Amino acid sequence: MKPSHGIVKVNFDAAVSSKKMGYGMIAQDSNGFLLGGGGGGGIVEINLHADYAKLKVFGENIIFSKAFKFNDIQFETNSVRLVNCINKKGKDITILGHRANEVCKQMANFNFSKFVWANRSCNRIVDFLCKKAIFNNFNSMFKVDYPSDIHDLVLKAVAVDYPVSTILAGYPISTVSMDYLVFTIPMNYPMFIALVDYAGCHN
Repeated sequence: MKPSHGIVKVNFDAAVSSKKMGYGMIAQDSNGFLLGGGGGGGIVEINLHADYAKLKVFGENIIFSKAFKFNDIQFETNSVRLVNCINKKGKDITILGHRANEVCKQMANFNFSKFVWANRSCNRIVDFLCKKAIFNNFNSMFKVDYPSDIHDLVLKAVAVDYPVSTILAGYPISTVSMDYLVFTIPMNYPMFIALVDYAGCHN
């Protein structure tokens, strides 16, 4: 789900397999550009339910967001139960709800925070990072220089979630030809031209 202008979207997921937990997270600005992310995991002593694993990762997301100095955030996950627990702060009397209340106290310093449900199809990048953490012992954080093995997933996600007409808004066209549109863009958007080409903006 595309966030409002100026809001950072942090999408996350967690998975448990044979007492191993893996998680993934990805942050994008309101134009879809990747700002950072990561994944990791470890051994869990009990068969942890997926919603509890995702709540644990939500806490990691808050720490991650503070480290990156994100102040206005839209958190996304595909767990309906967890989204409801967090959005009913103080009203959900389940064990998950109680634990969610404790985690949410860490969000007090954000200027704006929102927690929304995302379709599983929107979680492909973080789902890949979850599996990579479980099966390949991946444990790393990154900024804009994301791992090459998620490059295609990043381009596909941006092309679907962020209409190209929206992304191009505000960027002046410097050259127009029959084959490509070349845009003058900030240097911190290295994937921009690849995104334009992938999304089918050439004739």
